[in-house]
Amino acid sequence: MKLAALLAGLIGIILVGCSNGPPTGVEQKQNIDATVAAAVAATKTANDVQEKIVAAGVLATRTANDVQEKIAATMNAPAPFPNDPKQTSPWLYRIDEGDIIGLELVHKGNPITYYRSPASLDWYIAAGPDDKADIPVCQQKWSGTPLLLSGPRVTHRLSDTIDDPAVFGLEPPETAITVHDRYGNKVSFHLGIASPDNQNQYARLVGDDTLFTIPIEWAEVVNRLAIAPLYDCLYSIDPRSALVVQFFHGDEQTRYAMDDGTGRWFLDGDEPQLLNQEAWADALLMMSSPRLDQILAHNIDDPAKYGLTEPDMTVAVIVRQGGAHTIEFRIGDLTPDGEHRYVMVQQGSLLSEDPNLYGILNSRIDPILTLATDPVLAE
Repeated sequence: MKLAALLAGLIGIILVGCSNGPPTGVEQKQNIDATVAAAVAATKTANDVQEKIVAAGVLATRTANDVQEKIAATMNAPAPFPNDPKQTSPWLYRIDEGDIIGLELVHKGNPITYYRSPASLDWYIAAGPDDKADIPVCQQKWSGTPLLLSGPRVTHRLSDTIDDPAVFGLEPPETAITVHDRYGNKVSFHLGIASPDNQNQYARLVGDDTLFTIPIEWAEVVNRLAIAPLYDCLYSIDPRSALVVQFFHGDEQTRYAMDDGTGRWFLDGDEPQLLNQEAWADALLMMSSPRLDQILAHNIDDPAKYGLTEPDMTVAVIVRQGGAHTIEFRIGDLTPDGEHRYVMVQQGSLLSEDPNLYGILNSRIDPILTLATDPVLAE
């Protein structure tokens, strides 16, 4: 698995120059490859999970009332051992956010892996079965994630043992998470179902029978990393904010404009032509958040080498309503593999400059290029 190789390489480099020990409360890991392999092996189809549930007799004979009664009894039970160090600790675990280099999640049988590139320090999503390469994460959305993963606060320590983890959604877990750090350590934990008050979510550390609850807001954010992966995009805007969409290629121009009075879109010209409004709505949605596939460089000296100067490039401009700043990006030549095009953002949805050189699959960028030459006119 790619994460295993990347982690092993990065950890080897860091350990040569570092003598720091593992972070507090994190299990020392002797073999990352074996751990990651085990996590991969734990990835199951929905049928596999259901078969295990039935075989174990976990839920087959339990009614909804039985479950709620057990949960209520646990929630109302007095907190044991008030002076126990685990009871007084406010954290499920702690790990330094700057040391985190990998994250594995399996949510309801669906796996996803995030890792930090040892070369660029950018975060990526490891390629899945349908992907040809690892995918950059949206750096803007990801920026606070390592801090989030450094450890959640515990709201309750409910018991020292869990007689029936399935009652709390912990066998099998709703979500299984493993966080890797640069020293070769890991922390693994499971998230279960929401508590009856819907303010918390059940959790436990792998290898520890203590039952905890953590804030449901924290758990939902972590779950979304698996449910809605943070794929990177060139920019992100509300498609309803677009007022004019214009393409430039050499001396050729194609301009789409919205009629303020009716809200309908037209191909602009001496005689404006009505667009197919449904097809154009799909096109605007596509252009509102174009997904990117590669970060090829953080700075380039010569844009002409990538077809990103006149007259080779195609320039796309989106003028927005309400004084929002204009979006502008440039589409250049094919990459050497013939499967991507070079793209740069001149002005994105953020005010800060974006100097990166991106690669976008032809299957994603070609429909945008088509709008410059083949308008979606009404019949």
